[in-house]
Amino acid sequence: MQLKTRLTVILGLTALAPMLVIFSLAMLHSTEQAKRLSISAAQAKVYNAAAIFDRYFAKRKSEVAALARQPTFKTMDFTQIAPILAGEKTFHQQTYEKFILGRPDGSFHNTEGGNPFQNMLRTFDDTSPQARKRTITRRDYWQETIGRNVNQSAEIYVSEPMISYTTGVKQIVVAATILANDGKVAGLLGGSIPWREIDRLVQEVSQQVVHQFYDNARFMLVSKEGIYMYHWLPDKIIQLKREQGKFVVNDIGEKIAIRLKVTEEANPQLQEIGLKMIAGFNGYAQLDKTATEPRSYIFYAPVKSAGYSIALTLPEHVVFAPVYALRQQLLIILGFAVVISLLVVWRFSYGIYQPIAKLTKAAQALTQGNFSVSLSTRGKDEMAKLSRAFAQMRDKVYQRESELEHRVEERTQALELAKLAAEEAASAKSRFLANMSHEIRTPMNGILGTLQLLNQQNNFSEEQQTLIRVANESGQNLLTLLNDILDISKLDQGEVSLYFEPFDLYAVLHHLEQLFSEKVIEKRLRFQLVIGDTVPKEVVSDKHRLQQVLLNLLNNAIKFTHEGFIRLEIQNIGDMEQVMLRFAVSDSGIGIAEEKLPHIFNPFYQEDESTTRRYGGSGLGLCICQQIIELCGGHLNCQSVQGEGSEFDFNWPVAPCCLIYSEDSDQVTFGELHGHILLAEDNAVNQVVTKAILEKLGLSVTIVTDGEQALQQLEKEHYDLVLMDMHMPNMDGIEATKAIRGMPQHMQLTIIALTANVLIKDIEACFAAGMDDYISKPIALEQLKSVLDKWLAVKNG
Repeated sequence: MQLKTRLTVILGLTALAPMLVIFSLAMLHSTEQAKRLSISAAQAKVYNAAAIFDRYFAKRKSEVAALARQPTFKTMDFTQIAPILAGEKTFHQQTYEKFILGRPDGSFHNTEGGNPFQNMLRTFDDTSPQARKRTITRRDYWQETIGRNVNQSAEIYVSEPMISYTTGVKQIVVAATILANDGKVAGLLGGSIPWREIDRLVQEVSQQVVHQFYDNARFMLVSKEGIYMYHWLPDKIIQLKREQGKFVVNDIGEKIAIRLKVTEEANPQLQEIGLKMIAGFNGYAQLDKTATEPRSYIFYAPVKSAGYSIALTLPEHVVFAPVYALRQQLLIILGFAVVISLLVVWRFSYGIYQPIAKLTKAAQALTQGNFSVSLSTRGKDEMAKLSRAFAQMRDKVYQRESELEHRVEERTQALELAKLAAEEAASAKSRFLANMSHEIRTPMNGILGTLQLLNQQNNFSEEQQTLIRVANESGQNLLTLLNDILDISKLDQGEVSLYFEPFDLYAVLHHLEQLFSEKVIEKRLRFQLVIGDTVPKEVVSDKHRLQQVLLNLLNNAIKFTHEGFIRLEIQNIGDMEQVMLRFAVSDSGIGIAEEKLPHIFNPFYQEDESTTRRYGGSGLGLCICQQIIELCGGHLNCQSVQGEGSEFDFNWPVAPCCLIYSEDSDQVTFGELHGHILLAEDNAVNQVVTKAILEKLGLSVTIVTDGEQALQQLEKEHYDLVLMDMHMPNMDGIEATKAIRGMPQHMQLTIIALTANVLIKDIEACFAAGMDDYISKPIALEQLKSVLDKWLAVKNG
């Protein structure tokens, strides 16, 4: 804690502590007194509201009771009674909706009509002589004045809220027992009070009582059974029950009403309060805070003349608003007192900590690199000595920082030069690889193309066929080495991405088995292909990269195994959400020494020079496999015992699918295609080889040596397809393609790149110029025939 703070706290506590204790006790006492007064005031408002309803129902009860005692009513002759009731209804204007004259058997008359064929009793169809009589035996007012009136006494009763059988509106009935001259129950007289009277009373209560709390008060009125007669949520008030847009009726054909009760609320506190309201108690209770409602208070009081109860719910902050106002005033007074005391304390402590504050400010400026802040070093006290020592330290720090900045600047320049040199080296490497790839692939196309054509001939001796096969295998090995070098370069630069496509996994695995079958037979090995029961047949993944990894691993296994077995095992180790395949390639070969295992995935690594001389290889295969598998989210593992064999395993995610086609055979047959091809190729060897291959496939070929000749030839003749090299004199393939696409008559002409450029940016340039497809050199017969077959089929279609 700073000295300034310590001084202020100590002096402040000394001055303020007694004042704060006394003030807190006074505030606590005043707050409790104000709370009690606020609760009493709110309870008084509820009593006033209950009194409004109490006076109203007391008056209605006296009016109905007085009518029931008239001699005419004792006869229960509705013909004589009807005019009296009509006059009473007119006299009281809107107070009564109708009057009801009920009989001990439950049948009844009312002033709103009746069945003239049945002595004006109300029926379900007042126009039919055979109509069934309506009954009020289920009404609580009939039960109280007649049904349960075993003492034959004159009862006066205010009913529960209900919906009229005849008019379908909400009402309350004030009923009185009619006693005959012999003192027995003759019937009942009920005055139906329309719901607009309840709404009028609610409005009166709102104007006289509730409005004092603005919009924060919520008011409800419940009957003697706890039924909501009024609630701030309209859906809780009594209403007719509907299902599928129609009213629901009971077993006697009357419409059923929905009556929600306070005692059936989900909140246990409201249930308990509801029971007290039904019992006629008055008081208040606190309602806890819920997810949708703040903490609040509910005040309730009985409406004694009707047996009802009224309640007012107020948020806690509304009830105690005066308390909060008083507390705020007291806090303002306390704030003024505290501020005045702190000002005195601050002024007293200022003289003590001011010299130290200046020294602190100078130290903070020094940490921000500001060495120009001056300090007063005059004087002989301890603070002056400390200031002089600080000034000397500041000068030393400034000198050392200047030297450090100079060193950092020199090293930053050196790093920038090194970064520039590294970028130039990477760019030169990319250019070198691109040029060398093109230059090597161009003659390789001639060599491998010629060998593939010779391999299709049947007039060579066995020795000649062997020589052709050896030359073809050597060329393929050279092409593999070239591809490995390009792959490792692209992987290092992050230019390789996965391409997902649906394919038949089983077909790929059996193709690999067939591909190595000749070598396996030649070395007298056993090839075991084990596919787990849960491995899906048709999947979505990067088919090319998966094949590349398995080819490398199987090739190594066969290369380093002289006897025994080669095993490829695939198991599904995934779950219901994702299919994860585990590939394991094992062999009984020479194995790998334990100390060599950590290095086998390094580029160009061989176990020793004798291994390179004996088995060959570039040492790139495992490095490429590892990087491809890591690109797919897995890791290539190796377990090996020298002299016993090795096992390489990795996980490879796939997604199951359903193919709509079956993969065609890889066997190439000549003479199946038809069409006129324009070949743009500047290399004479490639011209001869490519033309021979195309003619063997059944196509006619015209050769041009650059892009300008291609444009001229297209003006002279019609061609079904153009094979376009990228690097040509005068006009290259890219510019020629753009020019062709600019001719309206050749907008739909199929143009396929036939080039030794295999880098991603070169392929993207082909498609950007408007080419439709891409074939890399050296030409593979299977790929060439597949691509031409596809595009010529589109052309012919």
